[in-house]
Amino acid sequence: MKITTMKILSLASAAALAMLLSGGSASASSATGTFAVRGLGSEKCQTFNTAISAKSPAVQNHASWIMGYASAYNRATPKIFDAYPLPAGSGLVSLVAAICAANPNIALEAATAQLFATIAPLSLAADTPLVSFGSGAKTLSVRESSVRQLEQALTDRGLFKGKVSGKSSPQLIEAIQAFQKSQGMPVTGLPDMQTLVRAVLKK
Repeated sequence: MKITTMKILSLASAAALAMLLSGGSASASSATGTFAVRGLGSEKCQTFNTAISAKSPAVQNHASWIMGYASAYNRATPKIFDAYPLPAGSGLVSLVAAICAANPNIALEAATAQLFATIAPLSLAADTPLVSFGSGAKTLSVRESSVRQLEQALTDRGLFKGKVSGKSSPQLIEAIQAFQKSQGMPVTGLPDMQTLVRAVLKK
């Protein structure tokens, strides 16, 4: 089953994922396109779903597998520093969980690969400095290259009038808030994963 950007957005909203959300799956496959899946990635998503519903400690094992997949993906994929644009990885696990919730019969590896394929345009080609947004308990760090990408997307939408600099600014925060309001999202002014996906991938 092909998971579209809009499908991920709807799933994420339904699951109330506060920390929302290359091309294709990892390329280490045979000439026929097949490859061996090791560990928990070979299990059906239903196993992950059940562990989440039961609040089982096994969820941490699945999360560790997903994060390991992400690290291996970054190492094996040319011209990729990080396929997931936010430094914190908890949102990545939540997004895979959202896909699994809708597709209990596919493998955990397949759900993870589908997510990476969908968010490929948000991947980072190089390590850039972290930019902090927010204050107090509501703070978020985003890499400068991702901030630039968001600034350009908001500029294209006529919401951001400033210079594309990759820096936090009152103008950018106001533009993010205006965009979030237009999308019916919580208005935080933070460039979280849901905001990046909606602004950059949803045309």
